[in-house]
Amino acid sequence: SVVLESKRKFKSNDLEGMKEDLGRLLHKKNVLICLDDVWRPADAQRFIFDTCHDDSVSSSTTTTSINNKKNAAQCPYRFLITTRTPGLLEGAEQANEVFVRIFSEHEAVKLLLYSAGRRLHGGKTAPAFNQARVIVKGCGNSPLALRLAGGMLRTSNRNWTLSSPAWVSLIDQCKASLEEASKIRSFVNSVGRIADMSFIVVPDLVLRASLRRCFVTFAMVFRDNDWLLTGKGIPRGIVGRLFLNVISGISTESNIAVSPDIIIDMLEHMNFFCRARHGTTFQSYKSEGQSSVSSQSGKSLMNGSISLEEDLPDDEMEADEALFAGRADALHVEHTSYLMHESIKHIAEEMATRPSSSFGPKSDEFTSFDAELEEEEQRETKSQTGWLSNVAKSIFSSHREENLTSGEASSDRKFHELMVCALRNDANSNDVTLDKKDCAEFSKCEKVERYISSYLPSHLIRAQMLKDAGALLLDFEFIKSRIRWLGNIEAVKRHMSDLVDVRRQVQKMTRSSSSGDERTDAIPKDILKIESRDSDTIDNPPQEPNGNDLDIARTQREACRRLIDAIHRDESQLSSKAGNSINIAFCLTLVGEFLLKARITSDAVSRFEEALDFFRKHLGNHHVEVARGLNALGKAYVKAGEPRLALLKLTEAYKIYSHCDSLKQHDAISNTLLMASLLVEIGDWDNAAARFDEVIATKQQVYGPNSYTVAKAMNDYAILLAKHSRMSESLRQYEVARGVYTKIDNQGSKDEIGKFSFDITLIDLNIASIKSKLGNYHGALKSYEKGVEGLRSHIAKEKTAGESIDTNRLAAQKRHLVSAIGRIGSMRMKLKDNTGALKAYLTLIKEVDKKSPTPSQNEKARAHVKCATIFRQAGTSENNALARSHLTQALQMYTILHGASHKDTKAIGASLRQWEKIDNS
Repeated sequence: SVVLESKRKFKSNDLEGMKEDLGRLLHKKNVLICLDDVWRPADAQRFIFDTCHDDSVSSSTTTTSINNKKNAAQCPYRFLITTRTPGLLEGAEQANEVFVRIFSEHEAVKLLLYSAGRRLHGGKTAPAFNQARVIVKGCGNSPLALRLAGGMLRTSNRNWTLSSPAWVSLIDQCKASLEEASKIRSFVNSVGRIADMSFIVVPDLVLRASLRRCFVTFAMVFRDNDWLLTGKGIPRGIVGRLFLNVISGISTESNIAVSPDIIIDMLEHMNFFCRARHGTTFQSYKSEGQSSVSSQSGKSLMNGSISLEEDLPDDEMEADEALFAGRADALHVEHTSYLMHESIKHIAEEMATRPSSSFGPKSDEFTSFDAELEEEEQRETKSQTGWLSNVAKSIFSSHREENLTSGEASSDRKFHELMVCALRNDANSNDVTLDKKDCAEFSKCEKVERYISSYLPSHLIRAQMLKDAGALLLDFEFIKSRIRWLGNIEAVKRHMSDLVDVRRQVQKMTRSSSSGDERTDAIPKDILKIESRDSDTIDNPPQEPNGNDLDIARTQREACRRLIDAIHRDESQLSSKAGNSINIAFCLTLVGEFLLKARITSDAVSRFEEALDFFRKHLGNHHVEVARGLNALGKAYVKAGEPRLALLKLTEAYKIYSHCDSLKQHDAISNTLLMASLLVEIGDWDNAAARFDEVIATKQQVYGPNSYTVAKAMNDYAILLAKHSRMSESLRQYEVARGVYTKIDNQGSKDEIGKFSFDITLIDLNIASIKSKLGNYHGALKSYEKGVEGLRSHIAKEKTAGESIDTNRLAAQKRHLVSAIGRIGSMRMKLKDNTGALKAYLTLIKEVDKKSPTPSQNEKARAHVKCATIFRQAGTSENNALARSHLTQALQMYTILHGASHKDTKAIGASLRQWEKIDNS
């Protein structure tokens, strides 16, 4: 609960501040922090807290265990980091690096056979072992590929043997994969080939196409879904509805009655799906005359000369046997949900880019199933359009007139259109027959209703059906359904998030339409009415989105009003207890925050005031939540352009925080900081300085005097002072902030670049600029030289990053470097040091190339003028020639940058002609 509270406090992108706060909370906790698959040292450093300075740090090639035996009493928390990068945190004294090996050959064979429903009998001397070794090598020892291969064998024939076609084909493909890996020196394609072969072993072409399409559709629709990412899983009823629509676009010329149940169960047995194990209940029932697999079946397999034991003796295998024997009624699963592994999801996303209407692969020299692919391609040529286009036309005939080609079948929009019609029960299911039991399972499930309430607007938005999404978010019955299934606060969060997505999508389509990137018919003309003005006509509700008309600002406003009305009604029906009113207050706060972000400021102020009234009525005037409500209201007044009203609310909040002894909370510190900024704005510098000093002192007490949070607060204060021309005070704050940054930089050696050295470099440049304005040219020159030295170190480090280089950050550092060198030249000229100035300007000219941005090109052009001036002042014939040369280059650059008619270009041209005339006379 403490960690959750900390998350609620931090609402900005202050990652370092979050790290400091989390470290303060955890440094006395007995916790194990696990970081999986870490690639960059910076990601691991986020969780190595400075609160306990003797924390142990480590890294390993595969698994890293961090222990600090000496300071276990002071720092009880530990880290476990898994990484593929040896020495990820090189130099850490307390690193305990553990190298974890890959699968042994024997373990890999056991995994393959286990996934196929067997166990190895006879060890390494068994006939199956030598053949399985080839499969293991062809799969590159990948556990994922082995599980898919095992699922393929179980799918092809439950009673497979070493002479089964699936086993023989699998060995042939693995031999081809080995040959491919020897040429490209990588098994990067092995998992994908096994996945393709898993579908090929399905002999019925219609069923095979259905499996692939459903597999790809699941991945494309749910790849970013929270339920899938958090392990909750997608309910079977939702998956069944979606697959029903996919199947409806497929011809019924099949030897098998294709149904969503068959597709779901087969994909699960092929190990493309797995069941979510959180909050699920499984019940198995056996029909009359049915029994589990007997030992006699195992003996028959043994007599078939395969050295494998019989089926695995667990409930899952019994369920598999029942399903693959055609006895689907033997297994009844309640509230089943499904997950998809991230790597398998990537395979499906790659399949979605294939031009084939059934997402089949192209044959190549390393494909062992060419004949099956050719047969599948011949069937596909009979259809002129893609399956997804056919389904979309039949479902959305009233909405769309377009005809997609197979190459467009991977559009996210079309996949989400399928999901929308599945959730709305709009599918044309004439071609597919479901029994009553299936229909009941797909419809009457709490998880299904909860999913629809949570994600239907999101699917509408991703399908670019913005008019329908706006109508749904305004629908009072849908709002009540959301509240019923998700609860008040969660329903408000979902609704606000959907409204933000609608607005973002409309703005995105507006930009695309104006730049010509989208088709003109992709976005209705009237949908572009994006208005952010405040209006006092909130009591005049907008018309429901009709036709192509969607006023996004008014839709957001009205959706918020209806949501609050529904919450009031729901709470009044339950009871009149204070707890319910507090829930309403929290909901009003969430709505107010959304309206503030949407720039509907007057409505946001109204919602915050309502929430504040609820808090005061049920919690009293001296409660932290009341202070937070006042703080939110103060921020709204700031947005509304009422700084004095905002200051009154923030001051009242400050008094309540003080009364509750909560001034050290993050919310209270943020409130005091905003007060200080407003005092600066109205010109009350004495009180503003007192508040800033209080913020810094409080942060020093909370985080320690030498912490990043304190240093950043000092730096921000210095920036504000400089912005308002308080140069002396700003310089003092910059120097104090630099001292704190230097203390916490923790450089391991003189050549090592510390964690905060770039912050120090930027402060040096700011100090130099302020000293220059104050007339301290010697001090400014010294600070500029420190800044240039620091920038060169960071640029050199950035260039060694290889493929992970951040080009934007590198370009910004180069711009800072060029500007700083130019300032050094200017300082030396003011100090009458022409030699030093000339050296600086020549260095600047070398730093700027043709790829440099325009500001750097301008600096280079000015540097040429300065060099020409210095050479001309020397007076010798050689220096005069150099002066003319630099001025000629300056003239060329000014002409390119500013044009021939610019006053500076004309002045340089006139000076050049005058110099040439004097020198030639």
